[in-house]
Amino acid sequence: MPRWDPSLSRLGEFAGQNADKAIFIAGDWGVATQMICFTGGKPEVVYETDHSSGDVRGLLGTILNSHDKLVYLVFPRFIVFTQPETRALIEDGLREGMAPYWEQQPVEKQVEDLKAVIVFKFKKIR
Repeated sequence: MPRWDPSLSRLGEFAGQNADKAIFIAGDWGVATQMICFTGGKPEVVYETDHSSGDVRGLLGTILNSHDKLVYLVFPRFIVFTQPETRALIEDGLREGMAPYWEQQPVEKQVEDLKAVIVFKFKKIR
């Protein structure tokens, strides 16, 4: 069972530093709270997926209508609730739904090797 890890706070700090230009999507239970806390609970910054079905249609509407230029999708490294097949549905659904307006890019050094989470970055290109 995963335990608390300081990298969750580093993820939260990163979200707080980027809350004015990015959307953060928690792909599973256990990562949204830190981001919400470090963004001061700012509305329309942190969203959660449907952990059971992997349905991202509602999130896609939010992303495509947003003025933000960056989207970060975050999963805990350990399986909490979202099974690998559902994670794949979430990742693929976001990638396909955001194309051709967004593209996946390498994440910043601050969040590329966090022990407790995996972070994916998407940038608006059109």
